[in-house]
Amino acid sequence: SLLAGKVVKHLMHLLVATCRVEMKGIEQFCQTVSTQRCMLVLWHNRLAIAPYLLSRYTPQLHYAALISASRDGDILSEIVHSYKHGHTIRVPHNARPQALRRLIRHIAIRKSILVATPDGPRGPRYEIKAGIALAALETEAEIFTLDWSAQKYWELNTWDKLRLPKPFTTIQATLKPSIRLTKQTCASLEE
Repeated sequence: SLLAGKVVKHLMHLLVATCRVEMKGIEQFCQTVSTQRCMLVLWHNRLAIAPYLLSRYTPQLHYAALISASRDGDILSEIVHSYKHGHTIRVPHNARPQALRRLIRHIAIRKSILVATPDGPRGPRYEIKAGIALAALETEAEIFTLDWSAQKYWELNTWDKLRLPKPFTTIQATLKPSIRLTKQTCASLEE
């Protein structure tokens, strides 16, 4: 998995280096994370170039990615650890209460920004899991969303329809303004 992680990382860097990247929302994101508890979420199918974008546009920030304890997770974990300020929180699929406690503890201590895919690791695609919302409610963390689109991209035949930008395209990436879930503003978890 170490070799696979290095290969994938370098291929993504080469691919994105051919593209024109337009990044928005960095200023507000950096201001907020300096004083608040924060989470950064993105859909699972937008994961491929996220480490590159975060390391390039916010190299001073520390991140901790929530990654499943699986073979696929091993490769992703190697990629995250290869970045200077990249860390991981590995969680097994069958230990949700334990994973939730670790998430809440990590967000509370504010050592790094928690990065999670609310529809991962197995989907369904674009469906938010309860754990992310519970952690956000418990810690009252600011939730930022990282999203990107490309004029031309490939969509893989995976459960999440993983997207990869095609070479020499324009990538528009955005760190969207944060939202905060609180027990006062949310009547229910579903909301």
